[in-house]
Formats: sequence, C-alpha cells, structure tokens
Amino acid sequence: GQADVGVVGGKGAALGEMYQRLAGQGVAVPGGFVLTAQAYRAVLDANDLWPRLRALMQGASAADVADLARRAAQARHLVQNARLPEALVEAIRDG
Repeated sequence: GQADVGVVGGKGAALGEMYQRLAGQGVAVPGGFVLTAQAYRAVLDANDLWPRLRALMQGASAADVADLARRAAQARHLVQNARLPEALVEAIRDG
C-alpha cells in the first residue's frame, strides 16, 4: 500500500493499494510482484554502478534538457545492462 512507497516505489505501492482495496470488490486488478528498492540497490552495488552514475550526473543542469536526456539515456543503458546478482535471480524465481 501507500505506506510502502519507500520500499517498492510509487507504482508498486499504488498497485498494491488497488489490489488490497478493489480486488475483493470484483474489480480486475493485475496480479504480480514488485522488486524492492533494496533489490535495485543490490544490482547497483553488484555492478559497482554508484560511482559511474554519480559521475554521470555531476554537473547536470535542469536548464539543459538535451544534456539531461543524454545523461538519462546513458544511465538507463548502465542499469539495463547490469547483471543481476544470483541471490536476486533466485528470489525472483521463487516469487
């Protein structure tokens, strides 16, 4: 639910909230599970991405939208190409 935003993010918390409040009333809410912010941090840790992401964001300016878009694309590339720690892979499989 909404109390879990810090753990599962806004979208995950909203989905959980909808499921808790509406599924019992017959509203079709998709099932599933959410990876936690802790899992995300574990991926960044396992791939030593923190320093690279910090360096990438160093000097960013909200006024330069094109530069922000370029930096965001680079950050997405780093995260999307990161390997998942085996413990996380196993937890996802178990989920």
